[in-house]
Amino acid sequence: MQTKLIRSTIIFLAIAMIGFVIIQILWIRNAINENRKQFDTVVYSMLSRVSARFERQESLMTFSATMSIRQSYSVMQPGIDSLNRLIDSLKRIKKQYELKENELTDYESRKDALGLEATISEFEFLLSEQKNKMRNISEWLQFEYRMQKIPLSERLILGDLSGIIAYEQTISNLNFALEYAVYDPVNQQTVFSTPGFFDNTKLEQYQTELYPSSVIGQSPLLIVKFPDRNKFILQSLKWLLILSIAFLVFIIFAFYRTVTLIYRQKKISDIKNDFINNMTHEFKTPIATINLATDALSNIMTSNNVPENAFSGIIRQETSRMHRHIEQILQIALLEREEVILKSEIIDIVPLIKNIGNSFSLRVKELDGSFELNITDEPVLCKIDVDHFVNSIYNLLDNSLKYNNKTPLIEVNVSVNHSLVYISITDNGIGMSKDTVRKIFDKFYRAHTGNTHNVKGFGLGLSYVKLVLDKMSIKIEVDSELNKG
Repeated sequence: MQTKLIRSTIIFLAIAMIGFVIIQILWIRNAINENRKQFDTVVYSMLSRVSARFERQESLMTFSATMSIRQSYSVMQPGIDSLNRLIDSLKRIKKQYELKENELTDYESRKDALGLEATISEFEFLLSEQKNKMRNISEWLQFEYRMQKIPLSERLILGDLSGIIAYEQTISNLNFALEYAVYDPVNQQTVFSTPGFFDNTKLEQYQTELYPSSVIGQSPLLIVKFPDRNKFILQSLKWLLILSIAFLVFIIFAFYRTVTLIYRQKKISDIKNDFINNMTHEFKTPIATINLATDALSNIMTSNNVPENAFSGIIRQETSRMHRHIEQILQIALLEREEVILKSEIIDIVPLIKNIGNSFSLRVKELDGSFELNITDEPVLCKIDVDHFVNSIYNLLDNSLKYNNKTPLIEVNVSVNHSLVYISITDNGIGMSKDTVRKIFDKFYRAHTGNTHNVKGFGLGLSYVKLVLDKMSIKIEVDSELNKG
């Protein structure tokens, strides 16, 4: 995959994801703001009902107390008795709204018949009504004036403000902590406050006039705070927030997985191309050698200086080398698909490792190197698949030679400790960095420098070793340091 195409794809995906996240955050914020507005509307509606109910309650309590005093001391005051006036007013209102259509018709007919007399009577009635209204207003103003003389703290008790707030709070479904205070703007002081009202001055305040119908003086203010306001608002949006956050996390995770998958596919593509290049090189060498040997055999009739069996040996050797490469690729594929069934058996590994050591020591001596095998003569029984186990040891030893730029020094130790068998292979090769150590068991990975083909093989050896040993329940570990082996 082209690097520019990958980068542009990731940039577009990132822009789309960031845009979606921003939209989601704005949507959540708008939902919270809308809930705040609804909450504020409910609170102000509650406060309006509280002030109206409190004012009504205070008036009734004061009126009842006044009537009790009048009855106890038989004190008659000038003017029309308030209770009688109230009863008369109620009667008039009742009569006014109980007029039927036929009565209205009779009234119109009677007015026409009586003429001027009916008009005068109606005028007197209206005049009487206006006088009564004026008396009511006068008495209400007198009542307001008398109430202004009562200390505000006593009026709060008289009107049962706390009980009314609790009642209206329940009706409004605001069943959580509430702090309130009553402020007197005339004296510029707080007359009453709940214990926690001044604990947090940054809380949102809601206020209303305690006596909205008062026409004398400036009405005290009822100020309310909700310490758990934000918690209540978020609680009402709990499932919406949970689903939104979960969806955001899912989108971010999907973006991460997509980017990871794109880079993984790019890596696989690069590995595939590298594998094809390596495979081409590895197969070209034995094929070229076989072609040379074949040409030599075809000319054997003209020259008998080189024995025919020497060319046959070269052909067999190179053909066997190609066969090993192909077999290794097929074995890796079968192991990954778990189509290979290991033929595990309990066997003494001492003779196997000694045979491997004897065979491999010849290759080391050809390079003027040193090969040392430290192993007990006593039987060491292990449950293994012989062929795959031997191939694994050969692969590990082969790497000790392949990744060595000086005279090879290879040491193999076999020991038994608490029923566990330990096989260690030590060399003086080029070593590996920590990053390389993490990747050496990856399929097709080859630790070489630059883009030159400076290391033979397909990068399948250690991957094969890891797969095989895992299937035999054998643990393999690597300890290496760069330039030290």
